[in-house]
Amino acid sequence: MDEDMGLTQEEVKERRRATDLVLHAPSFHQATMHQVMVAVKCHLWLNITEIREKEKVFLLGDPISHSGLFGEVVNSVVDKFNTAETQSAVLKQFMPRRAREPPMPAFTPRAHLAHRKETSKRSE
Repeated sequence: MDEDMGLTQEEVKERRRATDLVLHAPSFHQATMHQVMVAVKCHLWLNITEIREKEKVFLLGDPISHSGLFGEVVNSVVDKFNTAETQSAVLKQFMPRRAREPPMPAFTPRAHLAHRKETSKRSE
């Protein structure tokens, strides 16, 4: 394909390097912006005592409700949870639970020695 376009091997390598750079740059910038946003958030919370009251009211004064913060996402998760809970309750009515087996006694050296003594007395 490259020969049909008349490109030399060096030109192909250069194009590949340029393409890699173009494809890598947006993800690098996105990661950098994420790091900057995390740093700003940490700076805000670490220095919240130094913020003036007027700025605190602007930054922190809005009422918080789950529908205002996340919108329909929270409502859909709550609905899915409620649906799964009702389905689970219906299934529990029709499917009997298996009885639990009693737990095995814990192994201790004293219990092992006592067991050996009992078995040796029985064999005598």
